[in-house]
Amino acid sequence: FYFIDMFKLIKDNSILSNKLNGVIMDKKTMMRANRIIRASRPAYLTNQICSSYYSSNSLEIAFLSKRCRNDTQGSCIMCDYGYSNVSYTDEEYIDEMKKIIRKHPNAESILLCTNGSFLDEQQISDELLRKILRVATNSEIKEIQIETHYNDINNSKLDLIKSMCQNKIVTIELGFETSNQFYQDNIIMKHIDINKFEYVLNKIQSYGFNTILNIMLGLPLLSVKDQVTDTYETINWALNHNCRAVVFPINIKPYTLLWHMNKNNFYNPISHWAIIFLLTMFKNKDLSKITLAWYGDRDEGDPDTEDETIFPLSCNICCPKLMEFYEQFNNIKDYHRRNELLQSILNELNSCDCFCHFMQKYCSRKGESFGLNYKKYIERIKIDFKI
Repeated sequence: FYFIDMFKLIKDNSILSNKLNGVIMDKKTMMRANRIIRASRPAYLTNQICSSYYSSNSLEIAFLSKRCRNDTQGSCIMCDYGYSNVSYTDEEYIDEMKKIIRKHPNAESILLCTNGSFLDEQQISDELLRKILRVATNSEIKEIQIETHYNDINNSKLDLIKSMCQNKIVTIELGFETSNQFYQDNIIMKHIDINKFEYVLNKIQSYGFNTILNIMLGLPLLSVKDQVTDTYETINWALNHNCRAVVFPINIKPYTLLWHMNKNNFYNPISHWAIIFLLTMFKNKDLSKITLAWYGDRDEGDPDTEDETIFPLSCNICCPKLMEFYEQFNNIKDYHRRNELLQSILNELNSCDCFCHFMQKYCSRKGESFGLNYKKYIERIKIDFKI
């Protein structure tokens, strides 16, 4: 079968095979440009204490706060985490949280997060953390998920969560993006040391907590093949470390360096079929440990700007079928049924040319190495931002 045969191509390439050709990594310039772009980003609406999202019996509540540390430094070229210029009391946060929970009585899990790292005391104080956990624990919701940066995990935080959430399933969700240390250091730049990250994972799991890693598909300045390869390797890293994997196909958002890359032809949106192709590489029970997010199902862009989030690409023929597939895939955990769903969507390959276009890019040897792409983009940044 043509599609499955393409899987063999994944073995021929990896990011580390790209030659840098003497290119010097310039993180300072990247981060400075990112800070300049974010300086024009508007604050959250003054009446927006929390944002929420509900899907498949899962409720997400984000407690909007001041800027995250990585955002302030200019890290995370794809992230549009904003900031609130209003200080809310603990009572205002808790009242809003209770209102949101009451609107979703069928929620089985709740994801607690902020515009950054939930366990960062600069964003969520310890006292507010206790109050939030108390409300979540006293609810009928079975699972409490906490999204945070791994550097904000420590024994005191884990002890607090353990003591307050004894009758709940607890899951810690961590941004990871890629298992490639070189790419972590020079593009993502959110201070993830993979050896230390592994140590923190073990600590979290020693408390009996589940772990979820957020993983990116479509990292910039790479070929399409390298993008898929990196995500495939990162998901395997997560599964080998007893974590579930949440795959985020990159969305191109305003006020990000990735948006600047796209506008200046240094980045192209990924194809939806890259997601499908990636999923076919996982067999049996591994397929049941993968969830998809931000595939075009939600947009939190600023309604006052003309710039809209750019989602993965597909045509009007296959897009509705893909959206239906994603929703069904996430709702079904049994890998047998997920395989059936994959086979069903693969039968749609001939309904349009989108898959063929994706495979042409995947198999193409055109384009330059990561090193040359990086060098040219740094030169462009220095011109555009007068750095």
